[in-house]
Amino acid sequence: MPICANETGRVSFTGSPEQLAINLVETIVQKQKEATYETENYGVASQESTAGQNPSIDCLLVPIRDGHLILPNASIAEIIPFSHLLTTNARVDWILGRLDWRNTLVPAVCYELLNGSAPPAPNADARFIVVNSISGNNDLAFYAILVQGIRRLVHLQEDDIQTNDTKALGNLEKSLVRVNDIDAVIPDLEKLESEMVVFVRN
Repeated sequence: MPICANETGRVSFTGSPEQLAINLVETIVQKQKEATYETENYGVASQESTAGQNPSIDCLLVPIRDGHLILPNASIAEIIPFSHLLTTNARVDWILGRLDWRNTLVPAVCYELLNGSAPPAPNADARFIVVNSISGNNDLAFYAILVQGIRRLVHLQEDDIQTNDTKALGNLEKSLVRVNDIDAVIPDLEKLESEMVVFVRN
């Protein structure tokens, strides 16, 4: 989505509310990376990287197999209990089936498998998060991700997040972070949705 500067010189976002929220999360992480780099290399962060408003956004930490996904609250349509899935002819193991959600058939995916990790074990607390698509594709207005427990609401600000470079990124990971001492992943939803559109069209 486009990013532009307004008359005051501050960066603003254009696009859907979901995309704006995702961009804001990524901006918070980028600002924190820049401040960390400058502190490590120059002893102090520049005014440019720390000046202006301290952006904040309501996010959800949702548990997956080995950590948490962090997603803007605006990107999630609903969290629903694990329920019966309609079968599909998908030839990939990360497509779990389809959910009949609000009279709409929604494809459900296993994030771990698509990310190149092992699948989660059966879990009585498993549920689905129904995500608002950011692709703008009419064939994929919503999709569901299998998660492993109850989400946690966080009001995310720059001071609440730290980058975590202790391991390599997975296939669908944009950034690894720590939020309030919890390891979390900012997922690459654009890449995830591009993979899913191929499935939906077929």
